[in-house]
Amino acid sequence: MTMHGSFHVIARRTAARASDLPANVAGASAIEFALVFPLLVAMFFTLVELADGWGAKRKLYPLTRTLADLVARTNTVNQSDLKNVFNAASAVMQPYESKDIRMRITSIDIDAAGKATVLWSCGFGLDRLPKGAGVTLPDGIAVPGRTPSIIRADTEFHYTPTIGYMITGTIVMRDEIYMTPRLVPRVGLADSCPPPPT
Repeated sequence: MTMHGSFHVIARRTAARASDLPANVAGASAIEFALVFPLLVAMFFTLVELADGWGAKRKLYPLTRTLADLVARTNTVNQSDLKNVFNAASAVMQPYESKDIRMRITSIDIDAAGKATVLWSCGFGLDRLPKGAGVTLPDGIAVPGRTPSIIRADTEFHYTPTIGYMITGTIVMRDEIYMTPRLVPRVGLADSCPPPPT
Protein backbone atom coordinates (compact mmCIF):
# COMPACT_ATOMS: atom_id res chain seq x y z
CA MET A 1 0.00 0.00 0.00
CA THR A 2 1.29 3.40 -0.95
CA MET A 3 1.64 6.24 1.46
CA HIS A 4 -1.24 8.00 -0.26
CA GLY A 5 -3.49 4.92 0.25
CA SER A 6 -2.52 4.62 3.93
CA PHE A 7 -3.51 8.22 4.47
CA HIS A 8 -7.02 7.53 3.07
CA VAL A 9 -7.46 4.46 5.35
CA ILE A 10 -6.45 6.46 8.43
CA ALA A 11 -8.77 9.30 7.45
CA ARG A 12 -11.75 6.90 7.01
CA ARG A 13 -11.12 5.27 10.41
CA THR A 14 -10.81 8.66 12.12
CA ALA A 15 -14.08 9.82 10.52
CA ALA A 16 -15.85 6.62 11.67
CA ARG A 17 -14.66 7.11 15.23
CA ALA A 18 -15.67 10.78 15.18
CA SER A 19 -19.20 9.81 14.14
CA ASP A 20 -19.47 7.63 17.28
CA LEU A 21 -18.31 10.46 19.59
CA PRO A 22 -21.73 12.08 20.38
CA ALA A 23 -23.15 8.73 21.54
CA ASN A 24 -20.09 8.13 23.71
CA VAL A 25 -20.35 11.61 25.29
CA ALA A 26 -24.06 11.11 25.99
CA GLY A 27 -23.33 7.80 27.69
CA ALA A 28 -20.58 9.32 29.81
CA SER A 29 -22.89 12.18 30.85
CA ALA A 30 -25.57 9.71 31.92
CA ILE A 31 -23.07 7.81 34.05
CA GLU A 32 -21.78 11.03 35.64
CA PHE A 33 -25.34 12.16 36.43
CA ALA A 34 -26.14 8.78 37.99
CA LEU A 35 -23.10 9.15 40.24
CA VAL A 36 -23.78 12.78 41.21
CA PHE A 37 -27.58 12.58 41.64
CA PRO A 38 -27.58 10.82 45.06
CA LEU A 39 -25.13 13.41 46.35
CA LEU A 40 -27.38 16.24 45.12
CA VAL A 41 -30.41 14.66 46.81
CA ALA A 42 -28.48 14.25 50.07
CA MET A 43 -27.33 17.89 49.94
CA PHE A 44 -30.91 19.06 49.29
CA PHE A 45 -32.36 17.22 52.29
CA THR A 46 -29.44 18.32 54.47
CA LEU A 47 -30.18 21.96 53.64
CA VAL A 48 -33.89 21.42 54.36
CA GLU A 49 -33.07 19.89 57.77
CA LEU A 50 -30.61 22.67 58.64
CA ALA A 51 -33.14 25.35 57.70
CA ASP A 52 -35.86 23.69 59.79
CA GLY A 53 -33.55 23.31 62.79
CA TRP A 54 -32.37 26.89 62.49
CA GLY A 55 -36.00 28.02 62.37
CA ALA A 56 -36.73 26.18 65.61
CA LYS A 57 -33.66 27.68 67.28
CA ARG A 58 -34.68 31.20 66.23
CA LYS A 59 -38.14 30.74 67.76
CA LEU A 60 -36.72 29.61 71.09
CA TYR A 61 -35.57 33.12 72.10
CA PRO A 62 -39.01 34.75 71.58
CA LEU A 63 -40.54 31.86 73.53
CA THR A 64 -38.20 32.42 76.48
CA ARG A 65 -38.67 36.18 76.38
CA THR A 66 -42.45 35.88 76.25
CA LEU A 67 -42.46 33.53 79.22
CA ALA A 68 -40.37 35.87 81.39
CA ASP A 69 -42.09 39.05 80.21
CA LEU A 70 -45.64 37.87 80.94
CA VAL A 71 -44.73 36.99 84.53
CA ALA A 72 -42.56 40.08 85.11
CA ARG A 73 -45.56 42.31 84.27
CA THR A 74 -47.73 41.00 87.13
CA ASN A 75 -47.99 41.50 90.90
CA THR A 76 -48.80 37.89 91.72
CA VAL A 77 -49.56 34.76 89.73
CA ASN A 78 -51.72 31.78 90.54
CA GLN A 79 -52.09 28.32 89.08
CA SER A 80 -54.52 29.47 86.38
CA ASP A 81 -52.31 32.44 85.44
CA LEU A 82 -49.25 30.25 85.01
CA LYS A 83 -51.14 27.71 82.94
CA ASN A 84 -52.24 30.52 80.63
CA VAL A 85 -48.69 31.89 80.49
CA PHE A 86 -47.27 28.50 79.53
CA ASN A 87 -49.95 28.05 76.85
CA ALA A 88 -49.42 31.54 75.43
CA ALA A 89 -45.65 31.12 75.36
CA SER A 90 -46.00 27.73 73.62
CA ALA A 91 -47.96 29.40 70.82
CA VAL A 92 -44.82 31.34 69.88
CA MET A 93 -43.20 28.08 68.73
CA GLN A 94 -45.88 27.24 66.16
CA PRO A 95 -45.83 25.36 63.81
CA TYR A 96 -43.59 23.17 65.98
CA GLU A 97 -45.24 20.69 68.35
CA SER A 98 -45.94 21.96 71.88
CA LYS A 99 -45.17 18.47 73.25
CA ASP A 100 -41.51 19.12 72.41
CA ILE A 101 -41.35 22.31 74.53
CA ARG A 102 -40.13 22.38 78.14
CA MET A 103 -40.41 25.55 80.27
CA ARG A 104 -39.72 26.77 83.78
CA ILE A 105 -40.37 30.14 85.42
CA THR A 106 -38.56 31.07 88.63
CA SER A 107 -38.69 34.08 90.95
CA ILE A 108 -35.29 34.68 92.53
CA ASP A 109 -34.77 36.77 95.67
CA ILE A 110 -31.58 38.83 95.93
CA ASP A 111 -30.54 40.15 99.35
CA ALA A 112 -28.42 43.20 100.10
CA ALA A 113 -25.27 41.11 100.03
CA GLY A 114 -26.10 39.81 96.54
CA LYS A 115 -27.04 36.29 97.63
CA ALA A 116 -29.66 34.86 95.26
CA THR A 117 -32.17 32.20 96.37
CA VAL A 118 -35.33 30.73 94.87
CA LEU A 119 -38.59 32.31 96.08
CA TRP A 120 -40.76 30.02 93.97
CA SER A 121 -40.44 28.01 90.79
CA CYS A 122 -42.91 26.28 88.47
CA GLY A 123 -42.17 24.00 85.54
CA PHE A 124 -43.92 22.84 82.40
CA GLY A 125 -41.99 19.72 81.45
CA LEU A 126 -38.97 20.91 83.47
CA ASP A 127 -38.56 20.22 87.18
CA ARG A 128 -39.17 23.20 89.44
CA LEU A 129 -36.24 24.52 91.46
CA PRO A 130 -36.57 23.92 95.21
CA LYS A 131 -37.61 26.91 97.32
CA GLY A 132 -34.64 28.47 99.12
CA ALA A 133 -32.06 26.88 96.82
CA GLY A 134 -29.06 29.03 95.98
CA VAL A 135 -28.79 30.40 92.46
CA THR A 136 -25.68 31.63 90.65
CA LEU A 137 -26.56 34.67 88.55
CA PRO A 138 -24.55 35.84 85.53
CA ASP A 139 -22.40 38.91 86.10
CA GLY A 140 -24.24 42.21 85.74
CA ILE A 141 -27.74 40.73 85.92
CA ALA A 142 -28.62 42.27 89.29
CA VAL A 143 -27.27 45.05 91.52
CA PRO A 144 -27.30 44.06 95.22
CA GLY A 145 -29.44 46.47 97.25
CA ARG A 146 -31.16 47.82 94.13
CA THR A 147 -32.56 44.66 92.55
CA PRO A 148 -34.64 42.85 95.20
CA SER A 149 -35.65 40.04 92.86
CA ILE A 150 -35.48 38.83 89.29
CA ILE A 151 -37.57 36.56 87.08
CA ARG A 152 -35.76 33.79 85.25
CA ALA A 153 -37.24 31.78 82.38
CA ASP A 154 -35.66 28.52 81.24
CA THR A 155 -36.75 26.79 78.04
CA GLU A 156 -35.87 23.67 76.10
CA PHE A 157 -36.99 22.50 72.69
CA HIS A 158 -36.47 18.86 71.77
CA TYR A 159 -35.94 18.95 68.02
CA THR A 160 -36.08 15.68 66.10
CA PRO A 161 -34.91 15.95 62.46
CA THR A 162 -37.31 14.36 60.00
CA ILE A 163 -34.63 12.45 58.11
CA GLY A 164 -31.37 12.91 59.99
CA TYR A 165 -32.71 11.62 63.34
CA MET A 166 -31.05 8.25 62.65
CA ILE A 167 -27.69 10.05 62.75
CA THR A 168 -28.24 12.86 65.26
CA GLY A 169 -31.14 11.60 67.37
CA THR A 170 -33.13 14.29 69.21
CA ILE A 171 -31.30 17.61 69.54
CA VAL A 172 -32.01 19.55 72.75
CA MET A 173 -31.94 23.34 72.30
CA ARG A 174 -31.83 25.48 75.46
CA ASP A 175 -32.26 29.13 76.36
CA GLU A 176 -32.65 31.27 79.47
CA ILE A 177 -33.43 34.90 80.14
CA TYR A 178 -33.64 37.17 83.20
CA MET A 179 -36.11 40.06 83.67
CA THR A 180 -36.71 42.49 86.51
CA PRO A 181 -40.32 42.67 87.79
CA ARG A 182 -42.08 45.75 86.38
CA LEU A 183 -44.70 46.54 89.03
CA VAL A 184 -43.56 45.13 92.38
CA PRO A 185 -40.25 44.29 94.04
CA ARG A 186 -41.13 40.58 94.02
CA VAL A 187 -43.74 38.73 91.96
CA GLY A 188 -45.63 36.43 94.31
CA LEU A 189 -47.11 32.98 93.81
CA ALA A 190 -50.66 33.00 95.19
CA ASP A 191 -51.30 29.29 95.42
CA SER A 192 -49.48 26.43 93.69
CA CYS A 193 -47.95 25.51 90.35
CA PRO A 194 -50.15 24.11 87.59
CA PRO A 195 -50.07 20.33 87.18
CA PRO A 196 -47.43 18.97 84.80
CA PRO A 197 -48.49 18.39 81.20
CA THR A 198 -49.79 14.96 80.32
